[in-house]
Amino acid sequence: MHRVIKIFSIVSISLGLLVAISSVGLCVEGNNPPQAPVPSDCTLLEAVMCEEVSAQSPKNQSTVFSIALGEISCFTLFGSVSKETVVYHYWFRRDTLIKRIQLHLNPPRWRTFSSIELREADKGPWRVEIRDRNGIVMEILRFSITD
Repeated sequence: MHRVIKIFSIVSISLGLLVAISSVGLCVEGNNPPQAPVPSDCTLLEAVMCEEVSAQSPKNQSTVFSIALGEISCFTLFGSVSKETVVYHYWFRRDTLIKRIQLHLNPPRWRTFSSIELREADKGPWRVEIRDRNGIVMEILRFSITD
């Protein structure tokens, strides 16, 4: 019986220390105010995947594209561009970054796009992450390349 009490006491002390350590960690974290996000210099109004961009507009928007096209584009329209800035199109095949394209924007509104050439090995799921100058993801476009 004496042995059981000692084991119970050790377990109680260990749990008490664990709770105390956790509480200290919470107090330390609680003293750091949350950081406000850095405001973006622009507002994304439209983002689409398309077969081509012509006359500053996306043509044949889709989420599935044939490899036979040879090229596809990511079109973006920004409003409330407060100053000259940049955005990025990150092109991923499956979860592998294939291409990062920096695009320049000017006030007050700006249309821009990036494109990739398609190869036989490019079939499968893709995504384009549109990020502002701070690296914050503004939108993710998912699409597929097929036969």
